Amino acid sequence: MEVDAVQHGRAQCLEDAQRRHLPRGGVLVADAWEQERGQLGALPGRPFAACRKRLAHVDKTLLCAYDGARYSAPADYAGKALTLRAFLGHIELADRERTVAVHVRQPHGGVSMDLTHNLPVLAHKPRAVMHAAVLAQGEPVLARYRDSFLAARPGACRELVTILRLCEEVGLARLVAALESALRHRAFDLASVQAVLAMDSPAPTPAALEAAWLQRWPEARVREVTCEAYGWLDESAAGGEVH
Repeated sequence: MEVDAVQHGRAQCLEDAQRRHLPRGGVLVADAWEQERGQLGALPGRPFAACRKRLAHVDKTLLCAYDGARYSAPADYAGKALTLRAFLGHIELADRERTVAVHVRQPHGGVSMDLTHNLPVLAHKPRAVMHAAVLAQGEPVLARYRDSFLAARPGACRELVTILRLCEEVGLARLVAALESALRHRAFDLASVQAVLAMDSPAPTPAALEAAWLQRWPEARVREVTCEAYGWLDESAAGGEVH
């Protein structure tokens, strides 16, 4: 059936090629195609990105605008221009061919901010964490932990920024989970948050032992022991005299 459909389509194309192309002065479609073929360029050697591209200026707040929304860029690009690639569902910011930021596309008036983009700025100016927009725009627990932390320890902005910078090591999802736990236990110090993260870390898997290394050890024979040998434990637990 598929072969018949292809043959039917080919026959239809050949038939259409013999029609007169009236906007072209009545020439045959086939002749018009031959005239246009010589003007066509070669197809690209690799698939091209299905997106709109434009230059985007990164302002001093590390944001660039596109289609009524704003997106953050890494701190190194403040005051510079990046290539913005607008796809259907996401936005990419690129320095030449290197992608430096990816955001979910926002509606008109929306803002998408990446915490890691602002961390170098906060490390340079710790007191800015008290009113940082990236915390208000991000995961709700970030602003809640910030407010509770500073209420318990006014002025400890630098340590709070150090806690937030753990995101660079463990990722935003793990940091958010750790701050949720720290907030429940009112743990407002770096060591406590690090301890929560350590407890959440997966246990290391033992390294595989090489067969040659195992052969150095003699085979150990373990004497078979019956369950009755441990009967004294039951007697002891029942308060009886152990012999």
